[in-house]
Amino acid sequence: MLDIGHRPWGKWEEYLNECNYRVKKITIYPSKRFSLQKHVKRNEYWVIVEGQGKFIVEHVERQLSEGDYLFVPKGSVH
Repeated sequence: MLDIGHRPWGKWEEYLNECNYRVKKITIYPSKRFSLQKHVKRNEYWVIVEGQGKFIVEHVERQLSEGDYLFVPKGSVH
């Protein structure tokens, strides 16, 4: 584990930070939420390892649970 960050919505732990990719574990506390984001230089892959949550990509809302995954293309609001 390289780094730990704490925020009001939860915390993140960064396990790998290589030139072409990063691996992070993000924990979002119950009834908290992330801000919408947009990245112009990278795609993101999200894997739900525990629990469930509502995810929005380009104004399309999806409910995901443990074992589900999500691809977020670069330039997409999520």
